[in-house]
Amino acid sequence: MIEKENGETCYEESQIAETVANFYSELFTSQERDRAAMVDRILEPRVTEEDNKALTAEPSKEEVKRALYAIHPDKAPGLDGFSASFFQSNWDVVGDTITSEVKTFFST
Repeated sequence: MIEKENGETCYEESQIAETVANFYSELFTSQERDRAAMVDRILEPRVTEEDNKALTAEPSKEEVKRALYAIHPDKAPGLDGFSASFFQSNWDVVGDTITSEVKTFFST
């Protein structure tokens, strides 16, 4: 004996076999639109359009400066060997160049 999804009980071997076959056939058959709907329900948008624009916008000179000054002066030497301290203490001289390079990174 087996019960179908609609609640109907099957007693005959042929009906039981058909019910089991139908159950597994539906279980393992993908239906593209149902899968897409399921993914949409599970993966709700986490970043709004407004947030996305803010996250991908070119940073301002002030944002670049704040990021640089957030680095410990003696940490993160670059390939050129200069630590954050060099750039912090020479910001008036190198600030425009650094900002330009950072903006280039965001635009390419």
